[in-house]
Amino acid sequence: MTTSIPTNILSLKGQRVNKIELHKTLNKVLIHCHRDKRFKAIDPRTGLAGTINRYVRRSVQDLPLFGLPCTLEI
Repeated sequence: MTTSIPTNILSLKGQRVNKIELHKTLNKVLIHCHRDKRFKAIDPRTGLAGTINRYVRRSVQDLPLFGLPCTLEI
């Protein structure tokens, strides 16, 4: 089964959703994202496009999605 999530709901500029998992035992949704290499990274302070010197993994928790707690792996 496929799911289509519009980008304006998650506000994931520069991110590509690779996998969405539903953990029934934990009762939560897990979304795996990676940087979309088609676009240059934008500095949030200056707004200028730049390059990426290192990659950092982050987990954002407690985003309600489909009525379940959600963890977003970026």
